[in-house]
Amino acid sequence: MPDDTPRPDVLTRARELHANGVSLNGIARILQAERYPTERGGTWYAQQAKNLLNSPRPRSAFLVPCAECGRLTASKYGTCTKPSCRSAHQRRSLESRKPKAPRWPCESCGQPTKSRLGVCGRLSCRNERMRLERAAQKGAPSVYAVWFPSPRILKIGLSGNTTNSIFVGSARIRAKRRDWDTSGSRFLWKQPGDLRTEAWMQVNLAFRWQSAFKLRSGRLSEWFHVPDAAERDIVEVLEHVYALVPAGSS
Repeated sequence: MPDDTPRPDVLTRARELHANGVSLNGIARILQAERYPTERGGTWYAQQAKNLLNSPRPRSAFLVPCAECGRLTASKYGTCTKPSCRSAHQRRSLESRKPKAPRWPCESCGQPTKSRLGVCGRLSCRNERMRLERAAQKGAPSVYAVWFPSPRILKIGLSGNTTNSIFVGSARIRAKRRDWDTSGSRFLWKQPGDLRTEAWMQVNLAFRWQSAFKLRSGRLSEWFHVPDAAERDIVEVLEHVYALVPAGSS
């Protein structure tokens, strides 16, 4: 009659053999002969038998077939230790975590692109996008003032950009070339005007404030040194001079 006694798990069998005085090598040979699977699906050795006896619970109950080759493994990732199986598991993990980049048609040529800017990698398409962005920033010309509080210098200029940060950034770059401190520099004033309005403002302010540096002959100053005036007073002066612009000059 066949023996209906259920087969003990690998830890129970190893403990039985160990209690009967079987050595670690003997336990490994018996487990191998009785076809007990190891945690990683390999051959039983004395060290593996020792690790099994020291384990708190039988891990053989958690053995699952490898998702790649079918070997039994206790890995929580479902793959054994073969390099090819680990590589396949890592590849699937990266593919599952990598977000699928949406594709939009390029605004210039219609080619699908992953760029969130809406243009593909062609140089002509990028240049066209930049040209459109710069054109969108253009508007009616205005006379503006940028204030540099540390050196107490005022910049009067003309710009067709509707975004204040563009001409403020340009003024900071030019101020740094003269080694002026640009910390705290900011947009101060702006009104509609043209080249004649800018010249009017510069000429009238030249009678009130000195130029920030020595000019060549026949040049109007854009940079004025304002030694003792608060920002509120500077804005009042600018408004007063702007209000005196002759009709038809702006």
